[in-house]
Amino acid sequence: GSEMCIRDSGYPTQHGATYVANHFPGEKNDIYAVFVARGTQLAGEADGRVGAITSNTALVLGHLEAFRRRRMLGETKVEVLADLGSGVLDGATVSTAAYIINKPVDTRASAVLVADLSRVDLKEAELRRMPVHKWRCLPSSAFLSLPGAPIAYGILPPFLSLYARGRTLKQLGADVSVGMMTGDDFRYLSLIHISEPTRQAEI
Repeated sequence: GSEMCIRDSGYPTQHGATYVANHFPGEKNDIYAVFVARGTQLAGEADGRVGAITSNTALVLGHLEAFRRRRMLGETKVEVLADLGSGVLDGATVSTAAYIINKPVDTRASAVLVADLSRVDLKEAELRRMPVHKWRCLPSSAFLSLPGAPIAYGILPPFLSLYARGRTLKQLGADVSVGMMTGDDFRYLSLIHISEPTRQAEI
């Protein structure tokens, strides 16, 4: 076998950005997705695998739907996934995920082994001693059937299929909007307690 290492070296030049937009339209907004996509191309030519540690936003971001459908759940598929959370990359606060991508012999039937270590402090030690029954084995097709194809491993399989079969509120004719968000609003957080109790429900 052979080994290959591809490292994210930062933002591309203008020429590089044009190349990325033309050759990796589904990944162009996130440079790590471009590296993973190119890695799968090279590994596919050599019947190899791609191992990556990237932001775990790759699992859910809406603009990476095409990336997931093709690179993680389609032509090539994630075999093993460990959601690591934060505290992995030196000096970086980004939440990460480690995964291995392979081109399966039969693309119709495949599953992904998932471990959630996002709330574990000693991640490497936990990963090394984690028994097989603690890993979750989920069918890749379950994620493909979800709107946006998120790798929503935290949802139990029965609910995944229910969610995939059901209609969305938008399909039912409802407008979904974000409700009131207080954020760090000084007036709301500091002054609501001084309003008359009988009027607080109205506020």
